[in-house]
Amino acid sequence: MAKRKRTGDPDEDVVTMSTLRELLDNQKKELTGLMEVQERNFRSFMETVMVTTNRRLDDLIREVQDVKGSMQYSQGDTGGAGTPCKEEREQRIAKIESHVAQLRADYESNILRLLVKGLDGKTTVIRIHKDATVDRLCREVSQRHNIPLGQMRILYTTKQLEYGAGKYLSDYDIQDKSTLFLVLRLCG
Repeated sequence: MAKRKRTGDPDEDVVTMSTLRELLDNQKKELTGLMEVQERNFRSFMETVMVTTNRRLDDLIREVQDVKGSMQYSQGDTGGAGTPCKEEREQRIAKIESHVAQLRADYESNILRLLVKGLDGKTTVIRIHKDATVDRLCREVSQRHNIPLGQMRILYTTKQLEYGAGKYLSDYDIQDKSTLFLVLRLCG
């Protein structure tokens, strides 16, 4: 680290501006790397949660189908229609189906489906959590369209989404099924 002595106080060290810039650039690179690792971990976590939730829903659906099948079988054997046992089973099935529907609704309510109109005029759907940052959305769009982050801009209504500003989708009032426009950044 380049230091120089001030003439007024011999014990005081001063850091040059170029050294300070170099330190800040190194910190920025490390922070960017950490953010990318954190994003990958979060994405992996969300995929695991989605897979686990879908498996649970599938298990519940199979259970409902098994109960319905066993009800039909037992009704055929006993010839009972309208017995208290049948009503109990139907209530259990309705309760399980209601629970499955509620789980699906809770899961879907946190995921936004954003429509991104690309450079070629085609629209792609990006599924992203409603509490995601603009930076995460920009990286996702960049990966899907194979455009470097520095060369693209994303517009919503009349606003450009600011990459690197630490803003959230909610800061721009982006809702489910909103249309975003991908454009290239002009050089020069």
